[in-house]
Amino acid sequence: MLLTTLVPRRYWILAVTLLAAWTLPGALLEWSRAGIVEGEYWRLLTGHWTHVSLAHLLLNLLGLMVIGALFSHREGIWQWLLALMVIALGVSLSLPWLMNDLDWYRGFSGCLYGLLVYRGVVSLTDRPGFAATVLVFTGLKLLADSVMTGDGLSADWIGAAVIWQAHSAGAVTGAVVGVLCLAGGHLLGRRRPSAAD
Repeated sequence: MLLTTLVPRRYWILAVTLLAAWTLPGALLEWSRAGIVEGEYWRLLTGHWTHVSLAHLLLNLLGLMVIGALFSHREGIWQWLLALMVIALGVSLSLPWLMNDLDWYRGFSGCLYGLLVYRGVVSLTDRPGFAATVLVFTGLKLLADSVMTGDGLSADWIGAAVIWQAHSAGAVTGAVVGVLCLAGGHLLGRRRPSAAD
């Protein structure tokens, strides 16, 4: 199928999951400081699967498809899923320290930055020029996000402030996961995914 040739199936499945989460009550899924303190630990993951608006969801879906198209998958599906979960947790656990006044958060963009940097780092071995270029431009975008501090066209379009700290936390977590995967791959040997991945 043409669509899965351009973007690996795992990204389409993740997109469908994000669309399905859109149909659920956002207040039940969002990252909530009070909810997590009260033991609602699922919010550490599900806060990334819910969105402020349909425009917010569509923007994140577009980003997901771009990442899928830029980087063909080399790792197995379970490694990719584990990387995604670690990135989501990294963002969620960073938010209380990065933003003392943040009460709630919704969105996949921190995970997107994490996936982009993770895929960039693990691609340094076979596509070094391309991967380095993506990583440099991602770093420049993160710098621009931090200077604009959440205001601007994106915030107007999605209907909420952009939490650039989530982007940075995702990128740092993605870099750490990528470096660990590279180190583990060199120690254990690489596994090429099957066509079913």
